Amino acid sequence: HNCGRIRPMYVPKCRVPAHGYDHIVFENTGSFVTALWRCVGPGCGGAKLQGTSQSPCSCEWKDAAGRAMMRARTFNDTRAYQVHALQLVNIDNSEFRQYQRHPQRGQIAAAHYLNLIDSLAEGIGDASQGVTVTRVSPQEWQQREQLLRQMHVPEEEIEQYRRMMGPEESGLAALPNTDADKVRWELLGADRPFVERAAVFDPAQIQRITLDDQCVRFAELQDRLAQQTTERAREQARTLGIAEIAVTWEFPVARVAFGYTREEHEPERGVLTGFHNKYHHDGKYPVYVAASDTEALLVTFSARSVLSFLSAKGLTVGAAEDESVARQRLLELFTDQDDPEAARAAATVHTVIHTLGHLLLRSLDDGQVGLAENTLAEWVVTKALTVAIYADNVREFTLGSLWTLLSNRVLSWLESTADSVLSCENDPLCHQSSPRCCERCVYLTFGCRLFNDDLDRGLAAEFLRHTAASSHT
Repeated sequence: HNCGRIRPMYVPKCRVPAHGYDHIVFENTGSFVTALWRCVGPGCGGAKLQGTSQSPCSCEWKDAAGRAMMRARTFNDTRAYQVHALQLVNIDNSEFRQYQRHPQRGQIAAAHYLNLIDSLAEGIGDASQGVTVTRVSPQEWQQREQLLRQMHVPEEEIEQYRRMMGPEESGLAALPNTDADKVRWELLGADRPFVERAAVFDPAQIQRITLDDQCVRFAELQDRLAQQTTERAREQARTLGIAEIAVTWEFPVARVAFGYTREEHEPERGVLTGFHNKYHHDGKYPVYVAASDTEALLVTFSARSVLSFLSAKGLTVGAAEDESVARQRLLELFTDQDDPEAARAAATVHTVIHTLGHLLLRSLDDGQVGLAENTLAEWVVTKALTVAIYADNVREFTLGSLWTLLSNRVLSWLESTADSVLSCENDPLCHQSSPRCCERCVYLTFGCRLFNDDLDRGLAAEFLRHTAASSHT
């Protein structure tokens, strides 16, 4: 049943009194729409009795018509179970565990994303010192400094005041510290992917090589052709609104299955059932984990490009010249729970980043890197404008295919992605649909945690047109 219960099927009785239930057989066609009950007793000869009947359930679940009947499925029907799982970054060291449990992990993750700290260790160290003096913003300090000079305070004393209460340029103390900001950092601390992202981009935790690193390497090797191609790839990335492309061989991902639903999977419609058995695990609810270190592409989009796009659509006021300022403004949008306009802007960003992540992943399925689309999965951190595309395996996998991509094929990969935004094999039907997405252009076979929800190739095309126009002005 949709509620997760398993109930016996109703078995009909032959109308011939002498047969009863003795000669009843079930003709399993693989679908309960066409499956039949038959009687093979003398005189009946396999005659059809009836189709499959639904069985009642005593739970409170009702369908749209108010019925609480089982939907009959064979045990191997894919609709019978839909496993629900989480993707976790699985770094196994004490520093990462300390960071995950830290009450100020939201501030540490935000400071790392805003380039105020370089590592988790630095953030944990700053947090342990505490903040004893309330810092003022740069604008407030400018006004206060001007007032001190009008009062003829010596420069040495002004510098002392600046060190004590002026704006910090780095560390956790450089984060805004108002009551609203404290709520914001708590919300970010509760966002597991955002917290994990700081660890993934900490070189002390996971090593990564960027496209910029490759360009420098080719220059040092005096490989002019490779350097020119890489520089063209960097320019193409900018027109796609991408700030950084990197590869890691040690992306530590774990897939944790914690339950399943039947039939209905949408929130407040499906009923989650855990893997519970009263005779095993001492009454506890087990989870099942498949962990591996695999290779991954790490793509981070430009906050300036995203904020400029939102401004052009009238969802925000003004853009930002500095990347860190743009990132902070986007974090404010994502954590403003009371403003419906901020929620609209945040939803737009999620759709754009999620869609482009799918298109980047599907563009790898061209036979040149040895990885098919159905062997890849995504890890999306919308608040940090980051997508990871990794080889989805249950064991360690470091073939080096994505390193080859970074070294030789980034330009063609990005150009293929840009083309895939504009066309689909199902056009014009897909082009005329809203949202603009289907199995031929955007959907992933297995690798989408959101089951291909919240995608729109049309909105992604708008973003790329705006970004390309902005990059040439």
